[in-house]
Amino acid sequence: MTHTTFVTLDRVRYQHPNGQLLFDSLSATFDNRPTGLVGDNGTGKSTLARILAGDLTATDGHVTLSGRLFYVPQTIHPHDGETLVDLLQIRTPLEALARIEQGSTDPNDFEDVGERWLIRQSAEQALAQFGLGHLNLNTPLSQLSGGEITRVALIGAFISDADFLILDEPTNHLDRRQRSRLHQYIRDWNGGLLVISHDRELLNLMSRTLELTPQGLKSYGGNFDFYLQQKQHEQQVLSEKLEHARLERKKGLHALQQQKERQQKRLHRAAKEARQGNQAKALLDFQKNRSQQYTGKQQAQARQSQATLHQNVSDAAKVMENEADYYFFPPETRLETSKQVLRIERLHFPFGLMAGTTLDLHLMGPQRVALIGENGCGKSTLLKLVSGQIVPQAETMQIYVTTAYIDQHASLLDPNQTVLQQLLSAGDLSEADARQKLAQIALTADKTDLPSSHLSGGERIKAALLLATLRKPTPQLLLLDEPTNHIDYRSKQALIKMLNQYQGALMVASHDMEFLQALNPTHQFKWERKNQAPHLEVWQLIDYG
Repeated sequence: MTHTTFVTLDRVRYQHPNGQLLFDSLSATFDNRPTGLVGDNGTGKSTLARILAGDLTATDGHVTLSGRLFYVPQTIHPHDGETLVDLLQIRTPLEALARIEQGSTDPNDFEDVGERWLIRQSAEQALAQFGLGHLNLNTPLSQLSGGEITRVALIGAFISDADFLILDEPTNHLDRRQRSRLHQYIRDWNGGLLVISHDRELLNLMSRTLELTPQGLKSYGGNFDFYLQQKQHEQQVLSEKLEHARLERKKGLHALQQQKERQQKRLHRAAKEARQGNQAKALLDFQKNRSQQYTGKQQAQARQSQATLHQNVSDAAKVMENEADYYFFPPETRLETSKQVLRIERLHFPFGLMAGTTLDLHLMGPQRVALIGENGCGKSTLLKLVSGQIVPQAETMQIYVTTAYIDQHASLLDPNQTVLQQLLSAGDLSEADARQKLAQIALTADKTDLPSSHLSGGERIKAALLLATLRKPTPQLLLLDEPTNHIDYRSKQALIKMLNQYQGALMVASHDMEFLQALNPTHQFKWERKNQAPHLEVWQLIDYG
């Protein structure tokens, strides 16, 4: 199969204005193979996307673009007065079409339209497919939610005449139905495509995976599952290299010790023979001096050999450390099954698809509730009501335990303070202990000493999770709203492990079914549409499938 190259990276380097080097000497080509870009939070994936799209200038190196490119960033900030037409980037062909319909024969109008004679119909059809049929092309963007803005931008990408698309975390604000629609658009796309994501289901649609690390870009010839298999194999090889280096060090140090003992025996024997013999003093001094020189040389070689053996182990261990799993510490609490956690009777939903309906909810002990449903159904609203973010209207609303609420925007963090400052204020940790816990989720000193607003989305989520679990009094009910939206794969696995060790109560809203299933929920609340009206089903979870 012939691959058409659309974007070329040539020794690209980017250094932040504060002096931090994000990456260096990145070289790669992007063609018509659907490509996923993965990597730990904070490695620079979104920065690289902006450089590829021409939104940001590299510190050094070159980017060569062949053809038209459409870029959908992770966060979109509309300008005043913009409408759907502007975000879809179809104003020029629509206005040219309008002039042609009014009789224009200007060649520029026909050039602006190109082959896009049905662009209005395509846009309106796609809006309906993504659940935005209630909007028209002149709707101001100021009236849209963040999730709706993302969906409109994605529609603009797929109805565009671009040759290459860059989509940064496109599923973060999509529910299951919208993700399914996006997957179909990707399957039908014939141009080049780069997807930056931590969404395993989405990444498995790719035919190539690139990993960005502090060491550079590495290409894996397959989808995300293939990439994980290769990483597992690499981890095994690294483990074997470390074990081999340790074994070689043990053998080498033993050999050096034996060599030292033999030399000491030779020196002792030579000294004894000299005392018993009758050789001339000059000759004895010469032999002694030569022996000392030889011994000094041997000792220097032995020290060099020791240093090399230790360095080999250190290098192998450092590589292993870079690939090590992350770890979140679960809050130290335990709820008895008879402990009442939450009691709500006739809770009124103030807005959204559940507006005007009521809900009864009782939680006892360490129950684990999964909240599942399409955008706007009321999952986030329920969590905000329980957490006190929204003043509830209910006949009974009693929370009997301490809670911690973490949303997908990491609102728990003060953007103007460093993560370290906030962690030290939250509990009784020493600075050394706080830094250690931060390092275990890959937040090192160069990140924790920055205001939290300077961190990546995934880094902020991880910091908020850590802060929530360490706060005093210890939370006995965790309320999590889309906690995996921005975090990398290793961090998600660490979060799953922590939540499965947590012995308090849990309510989690997510579109990530793999994540929810891994938590082994005891109950699920599932919002479904029946007879064109939202319907809430609540039942004991027996079979997740």
